[in-house]
Amino acid sequence: MKSNNFALRILIVVTVGLLLPILGSFLSVSFLPDWRLDHKQLHSVIECLGGFIALALSGILLTVKQRQLDKEHHVWIACALISMGTLDIFHATVPLGNLFVWLHSVAQFLGGVFFLLIWLPRQISDSTFAKLLPRFLCFGTIAFGFFSIFFIEIIPQMLEQGKFTPLARGLNIFGGIGFLIASCYFMVRNHATNQWDDFLFSIHCALFGAAGVLFELSQLWDAAWWWWHFLRLMAYSAGLVLAAKSYIADEHLLKTKLEELKQSNLDLENFALVASHDLKEPVRKIINFSELLKNTNSAFDEKGHFYLEKIIKSGGRMVTLVDEILTYSRITGRAVKFESINLMNVSNEALNNLKTQINESGGQVSVSQLPVIEGNYFQMIQLFQNLISNSLKYRKNESPLEIKIDGNFIEDGLVKIVFQDNGIGFEEKYLEKIFQPFERIDDSGNIVGTGMGLAICQKTVISHGGTITARSELGKGATFIVILPEKH
Repeated sequence: MKSNNFALRILIVVTVGLLLPILGSFLSVSFLPDWRLDHKQLHSVIECLGGFIALALSGILLTVKQRQLDKEHHVWIACALISMGTLDIFHATVPLGNLFVWLHSVAQFLGGVFFLLIWLPRQISDSTFAKLLPRFLCFGTIAFGFFSIFFIEIIPQMLEQGKFTPLARGLNIFGGIGFLIASCYFMVRNHATNQWDDFLFSIHCALFGAAGVLFELSQLWDAAWWWWHFLRLMAYSAGLVLAAKSYIADEHLLKTKLEELKQSNLDLENFALVASHDLKEPVRKIINFSELLKNTNSAFDEKGHFYLEKIIKSGGRMVTLVDEILTYSRITGRAVKFESINLMNVSNEALNNLKTQINESGGQVSVSQLPVIEGNYFQMIQLFQNLISNSLKYRKNESPLEIKIDGNFIEDGLVKIVFQDNGIGFEEKYLEKIFQPFERIDDSGNIVGTGMGLAICQKTVISHGGTITARSELGKGATFIVILPEKH
């Protein structure tokens, strides 16, 4: 069944892409040998329309290539369409003569050459050079068009006694052959992938190939000449229909995947909420019963009380860890509401929440004037609270803790907030590690924590479109630097 469908597609490509153009040219030469339509304006409209379609098509194809990994050949198609579309627009605007034929012939030649490159291996098509080539080619063909116009005297001879020279014929025929070979590539690919766009591109290339090869049979303004112009416009239109169809399908698929991802995130958030409750409930019972045993007049000796204390503290850490994992998962799990917030109010709220811990540590926190930004109020409180709490955990025992918080506007509408302390610090080789979930530099167990605080900070900052980093030296404190956009 698949073989029969493929044979039918080959028949359609041969009929539409080859037999129809050949038949049209034959009928034009045989029955309308003296017919002429000297209409420069109509020709300019057709060429400009085809040129703009080609440029639009190239942009769509490059967009699709970024989203679909199996479209690596799109880069060469885009290059062909950029060169052809740009030069065809120049061709449409210049007066009749040598330059007129030169620009069209070079456009056909470059199109065929770039379409030939689709046969190159994938590693070349995915290379940095190939990715940058369409941009350079866009500027290059524009420069070439202007160069040809301003230095018309050095352009090779393309017309002699009203007929095309061998060079003009050669450029068009070679380009046409390139298109026909590319048409074969798309049919081979269509047989392997059964994708509709490969089938349409095969027709597209066959039409361009036939137009280039049939250039030999035409003269300026005759029926055959107009016929292969019509074929080129058909090829451009077929390509545009294909690209638009592919782009719309890709957009629909992307929208569907985004909806599925949104629902998946919602399901995960609900699961995390239920799971956190189910996990904490037995731990709370363990803590409660342990505290009851500890407080009753039981036969537990000092060692037994020590073990009960360990159970209670470990259970408490487990409950805290579950809460922080839930907090981490919910930061970007739902739409974040941004509003205008005063970071001074955020700082005061965070300090008030940590008032007991700060007093117990004997530390001092000084806050300079902080700006107003757009953000999520509660997440900003959590950010400040976690960074201050981190300084409280990693303070020195031999000297009072000092925390300085400062903020100011920097370039491009960004705000820089700095949290500086005189704690124990860390080696900067651990910089990436400290922001990872469950990662802790201190594994001695002397410092209480879950390893989630800075991970939550980083995720919060990223959800606000910002960055967070740190500077530190072991024994000389740490400085955390948060960059956030002023507005969203």
